[in-house]
Amino acid sequence: MKYIIKRNINLFGKTNIIKFGYNVKINNNGNGFENFDIGNEEIIINDLLKPLNQETINKLNEINPIYVSLSKYFFDNNKKLTFIEYENDIAISRISRDDLQ
Repeated sequence: MKYIIKRNINLFGKTNIIKFGYNVKINNNGNGFENFDIGNEEIIINDLLKPLNQETINKLNEINPIYVSLSKYFFDNNKKLTFIEYENDIAISRISRDDLQ
């Protein structure tokens, strides 16, 4: 099953929706997920977004296209994350961990 945590972030004057995707397994007893704590992942995502001010985003964009740089940053700092989807008023981009290997 896929579990997605959705957040809004401002990139270059446009609001983007970022969806952080996880592949999770439901417990045999059906009352939760195996090896996945929603609350902890919410905290991890919020902590990853805190340092992303416009200056940091501009620096990331100098290294690679912004979605590639951001994805690398997120994947490097959250090992359970399996894909990231970026959505704005023009386009949707989806990057999986395997895409950056």
